[in-house]
Amino acid sequence: MNSINKGLILFTSLLVPVTGYTASNTLYGDFRYSFNSIDNDVDSTLSGDNNASRIGLKGSTEEVDGISAFYHLQTGAA
Repeated sequence: MNSINKGLILFTSLLVPVTGYTASNTLYGDFRYSFNSIDNDVDSTLSGDNNASRIGLKGSTEEVDGISAFYHLQTGAA
């Protein structure tokens, strides 16, 4: 299993208990990937690179007596 799949499994396992207790959740992500083409008249190459892609979860809740809490979990996808 590659590192992206392991990271998503871990993130999902953390997501399930957190979403049951909070009032406001936001799942977000940023996919940054580039394709690079090199042609030097002898050889041509096409490669792809991950440029800091990430996924995260943030949220907040208001508890009893006006006390509020927030959280922000983020991980990079390699």
